Amino acid sequence: MCNCNADEIARSGADAVTCFFLVNEPDAARVADHRAHLAEITRICRQIGYPVIVEALVVDDQGHTVRKTRDILRAARLAAELGVSVLKIDSPLEIADLEVVVGSVNVLVCIRGGTPRDKEVDTLADVDAYMQAGARGIVYGRSIFQAVDPAHILSNIHRVVHGGIA
Repeated sequence: MCNCNADEIARSGADAVTCFFLVNEPDAARVADHRAHLAEITRICRQIGYPVIVEALVVDDQGHTVRKTRDILRAARLAAELGVSVLKIDSPLEIADLEVVVGSVNVLVCIRGGTPRDKEVDTLADVDAYMQAGARGIVYGRSIFQAVDPAHILSNIHRVVHGGIA
C-alpha cells in the first residue's frame, strides 16, 4: 500500500504524484499487478486535488515490457478506470494502433521513450506519428541526452509536438 498519507503529500510541495503501474501480460505467471496500490494512490490524491501521472507498463514473466496493442490497451484502460490524470505508456509496435489506445481512455496520454533511434529524422517521424494518433506529449530521456546535440534534437522534438513535422 501507499507509504504516505494525503497530508504528507499536500505538505511536500509537489505538483503531482507519479508512479509505476505494472500489469501482467495475460499469460504471465509473474505477480506484478498493482491495481490495489494504484487505487489507493488515486483515492488519496483525489482527496487533496493532486493529479496522478502513471507509467502503465505490461510485463512478461522476465519483467520485460510488452508492446502488444491489446496488452497496452488493457493496462491503459485499467489505469484510467482507477482515476489517473495522465498516462505514460509505450507505443504499440504498430504506431497506427496507438489511436485505438488513446481513443479508449479519457485521460491525457504521453508516450515514453525507449532506445534512441539511429537517425534524428526517425525519432521525429515517430514523435509526429504519436501526436497524429492522439498522444498529448512524449516523455523522452536517452533520445535527448545521448544525442550528439541534445539542444538541437530537443528543439526539433518541441517543434513536432507543438506543430507537426512540416
